[in-house]
Amino acid sequence: AADKELFRRYFLPAVRRLDPAEYESDAYHRLIRIPEKTLGSWEFRSERYKPYEAFVRDDPVRDFAGRVIPSIGFFPREYRYPAVLEDGREWMLITPNEIKEGGLYRGKITSIFPLEVSVG
Repeated sequence: AADKELFRRYFLPAVRRLDPAEYESDAYHRLIRIPEKTLGSWEFRSERYKPYEAFVRDDPVRDFAGRVIPSIGFFPREYRYPAVLEDGREWMLITPNEIKEGGLYRGKITSIFPLEVSVG
């Protein structure tokens, strides 16, 4: 009974199936063009979430009872996103959580020009 209650109170409100097309069509995501390239200690590439791989989709929220609920998402198919690594460590990612902050839910992008990163 305790496991069922934990599932009902935390897991059900925390996990959401997301539509990858909604994020791929967002202006913020579409404006970023990072080439697959290595330059010294920097690597520019695409990363991916596998189908049904869980990831943080937003900040945790506090519900009406005061519980802190994590915000977890997954896609039903592979989702690719731009990444910049320095010495093999993530330096910048354009993940769904970042898209939510920068574009999809925060209004429109102010630039009318695509951001292209030229490397070397």
